[in-house]
Amino acid sequence: MTAPLKSWEVKKFRQVTVLALQPDFSVQLTNQYSDRNISVEELMKEWFGFEENKSKEITIIIELLSLVPLERMGKHTVRIAKFYASYPDPQNWTDNELRPDQLFFYGPRKHSLSLNERKKIRAEIHSKVAQNFQLTDGFLLFNYDEIQYSKEVRNDSDGEDYFKIKNGKVTYGGYDGANNGGSQDWDLESVYYWHEESFNLFTNHRFKRTQKEVKEIMDKHIIKE
Repeated sequence: MTAPLKSWEVKKFRQVTVLALQPDFSVQLTNQYSDRNISVEELMKEWFGFEENKSKEITIIIELLSLVPLERMGKHTVRIAKFYASYPDPQNWTDNELRPDQLFFYGPRKHSLSLNERKKIRAEIHSKVAQNFQLTDGFLLFNYDEIQYSKEVRNDSDGEDYFKIKNGKVTYGGYDGANNGGSQDWDLESVYYWHEESFNLFTNHRFKRTQKEVKEIMDKHIIKE
């Protein structure tokens, strides 16, 4: 078996995985439950990343991408490489929910923020990478107060699941026939940028057309800059 170019031990959701960059520039992910091979592009696109310590994840990304020839990088990977080529002191990043590149390109993953708060977050990150990116390369801004949505569907417990948007917050939840239930809140940006399979997984495959409908509504309320 050919030795990897470099490997790292990572941990996410309490699961330790060995991440190994192969000589063909694919990535092998091995743990006690699975052994899978993916492209660097697929690894860079994973919404929740691959390491719970985001400072460590950033360090691994920088080390990994330094070993991959530019011509072997996909469009998404090139964008991340450019981001960290200009981002100062990434080892000092302290947010363990997302990396600074994810924050800049996809939004803060915090619901109910005002437009001005979102603008400030985007501008702050952009100020550190302005040599390679325009401000408008960052996540889209919307007229959040105008984006409203509500949909309910029957579930398998003689109750209903619901998906609602109000005041810049997405709420997904449900209840059974005895009126027992719960809900969780998301930011609008996540719903807009999620891969379709992720959205369907997070909503138990009961709202398969909803993301498309929500994105169509949001597209009508993009703030032009």
